Amino acid sequence: MTNTSTPGQIIEMTGNGATTPNKFLGVVNGVLNIYSSSGATQLLSLDDSGNMTVTGAVHGVNSKVIASNSTSQSIATSTQTTITGWTATMNQGSNFVASTGVYTAPAAGTYDIRAAIALTPASSVIGAQIILEATVNGVVVQSTTLSQQLTGNTFQNAVSGAFRVICNSGDLITLRVFQTTGASMTLNGVSTANWLSIEQEP
Repeated sequence: MTNTSTPGQIIEMTGNGATTPNKFLGVVNGVLNIYSSSGATQLLSLDDSGNMTVTGAVHGVNSKVIASNSTSQSIATSTQTTITGWTATMNQGSNFVASTGVYTAPAAGTYDIRAAIALTPASSVIGAQIILEATVNGVVVQSTTLSQQLTGNTFQNAVSGAFRVICNSGDLITLRVFQTTGASMTLNGVSTANWLSIEQEP
């Protein structure tokens, strides 16, 4: 079948069922689309590069994020700071907004979070802490702490953590840092030292 007019070739597929039984299949501007029973809503699109976009959740495909951070984001003392400015090399499910650092849980379940951050400058303040926090909807649910205990030592400002959190669909996950050196610090700008992974468990 050929149709060069707008909106392209559309086929109605009539099915059974009491509600929304039909679907529409179309090729528009070289993109294969599936539309809702009314034909008004695009449910799925697939282009020649294999890129697929869906409306709603994709079941059977777990959401995964791998990201790094090469920014020099400022981390004020005694202030919980959400890490932003990520670069995502994987964002399966498109649930992560790299610029804001916010991950939206696509479904209820358990999520595995692993992360590391490195701050500068180095500190020698006795009793200072750097705390890496996993938050859900702005509430700290798990954290890991690096503390400076010995006098005369330089505090190496790198901390990592592995967290497992339980979420409802639509919950917001972020990574935060809290430091008590008494002075402002920054991420050290090294992407291999500042990284994040989030994976939806099966």
